[in-house]
Amino acid sequence: MPSTPPAGTWPRWLVKQEPDAYSFEAFLADGRTDWTGVRNYQARNNLAAMQVGELVAYYHSNIGLEVVGLAQVTRTAYPDPTVDPSDPQHDKWVCVELVPYARLRQPVTLAQLKADARTASMALIRQGRLSVCPLTDAEAQGLLTLAGGLAPLGQPLEPMQPPPAQATASKKALPKLPKAAAAKKSTPAKTAPAKKAAAKKPEATKPDGRSAKSKS
Repeated sequence: MPSTPPAGTWPRWLVKQEPDAYSFEAFLADGRTDWTGVRNYQARNNLAAMQVGELVAYYHSNIGLEVVGLAQVTRTAYPDPTVDPSDPQHDKWVCVELVPYARLRQPVTLAQLKADARTASMALIRQGRLSVCPLTDAEAQGLLTLAGGLAPLGQPLEPMQPPPAQATASKKALPKLPKAAAAKKSTPAKTAPAKKAAAKKPEATKPDGRSAKSKS
């Protein structure tokens, strides 16, 4: 599995799903799915524009709020079988077939997407209620960079790691002393035994015969 998709095949779309309704793990277990239930005209138009082979980012909405993997379109738009036949617009709603493509090495949260200049203008952010969103190449590259690339489908998601800057900052807070300074600071330690020896004199005793330093 390459760390990024081949050139020219960046994810073109993003779909949203609540993980307690149909998580990416459930999608992996099924091996394929019909992306049904879309009842928004703009989202419907985005589904209708999908082409076989295009990649789709999978976003967990409401719970998690993060992109966790990629799917691939294997069948273009066809009538949504979940539409109520009595709906006067039942023939207007469509779905597509998706199969799992890859995991992200690390999930990318909504907060990360908002904070990064490459992804801050995504339709996911600008149109929070849109369930099927387009992605530009620049946004897709930014997303995969934040994720650290792709991982095989059998590999579990990795937990987010703390920013490297934190570890670097702690090291910089403890600079090493120059050799000359270290040698200078070690000089008093060499004379300490002599001072201690010179200080050994008969200790004053209390009336009960205990040394003045004794705590026993």
